[in-house]
Amino acid sequence: MATFAVNVVGAVILGAVATLPAGWLPAHDLAKPAIGTGFCGGLTTFSTMSLEIYKLFPGHPEVAAGYVAASLLAAPLCALGGAMLGQRLKAVAPGRASEPEPEAAKSDRQ
Repeated sequence: MATFAVNVVGAVILGAVATLPAGWLPAHDLAKPAIGTGFCGGLTTFSTMSLEIYKLFPGHPEVAAGYVAASLLAAPLCALGGAMLGQRLKAVAPGRASEPEPEAAKSDRQ
């Protein structure tokens, strides 16, 4: 249960960090990847979840299947919730820098 909780918390953090505008994180270009891949990758652990499922399966296949199903449903939903939180933070924080418009979008208008 602890691994599941950590994985869904990591999904929320990752979703929020992915949507935060520039100015909310340190200005360095690697801030989002460091938090997303580094921190969240270190916090969450697919391998531990896999081992727990492997150990559960022989004696409790229904619990193992439930763990798989809950993980596959909860993680994306929590990432979506985190992304929505990040979007909400953008909206309620006047004066913060916004994300720069991608170059591809600028050239499409021209």
